Amino acid sequence: MKNGQQHIIGFGGQFWTHWTSYTWEEYRADGTSFQRTSHTYLRNLSHTLEEAEEEMKRRGITDYIIDEDLRGEKWTTPDYEREQIAPHLFSIGELTNQPIMESDNLKYLFGAYFNDSNARRRVYARRRLIELGELIKHPHTDDNIKRTYMSTKRYNAIIERAGRKHGYFYEDGERIEIKLKEVGSFHFETVYGFMYIVTYLDETDRVFKYKGSNPPDISLDEFVLIKGTVKHSEYKGKQDTMLQRIKTL
Repeated sequence: MKNGQQHIIGFGGQFWTHWTSYTWEEYRADGTSFQRTSHTYLRNLSHTLEEAEEEMKRRGITDYIIDEDLRGEKWTTPDYEREQIAPHLFSIGELTNQPIMESDNLKYLFGAYFNDSNARRRVYARRRLIELGELIKHPHTDDNIKRTYMSTKRYNAIIERAGRKHGYFYEDGERIEIKLKEVGSFHFETVYGFMYIVTYLDETDRVFKYKGSNPPDISLDEFVLIKGTVKHSEYKGKQDTMLQRIKTL
């Protein structure tokens, strides 16, 4: 672990939790040294790891690691034992010291590949994920793409989204009837409760979205006739057609 502050996602039994740690060098009487880290619990994030990571990113935190051993209290521990773990073995959680190349645990493999500070351990995790068919070469070149590999789930999502049409449809404020099906959703917790973001497609692959606390029940498998009010919205330069006051017909 590098000296300085590190953000960490831990697990407290029911909630994935946000921690910070601070690492410094300490010396023994014989002159040798080791690293010691102070971990401080900050807050609960969510019941699922995916939503916990989304919440961290929403807070502007992208440089973090995942360590399920961290649970709701403040404590300090020496890290010299972790530093000595061989790179072909997992270094955190319940799989500590188990061989990476023999594991089928995708959560730990992706955690090691994306977040482990040891470059050789990331290579082992990448090799195993490729063997399992969960990681593939990035299908195109882009100067903004930092990673050479990507998950098959993300790749399939890119292919699926390739034919979708984004932008402003209908007039802002217009009340419309249209057939839609749900293709994706996520939610996060606010001071007022849960906020849902739901994505829909119409029969011509145009994208519509809903944002609110009470999403309608629309099928994932077939198109459903609904009535809704159009609201044009823009986020990070991207135009979206939002639907409000949705009612199934």
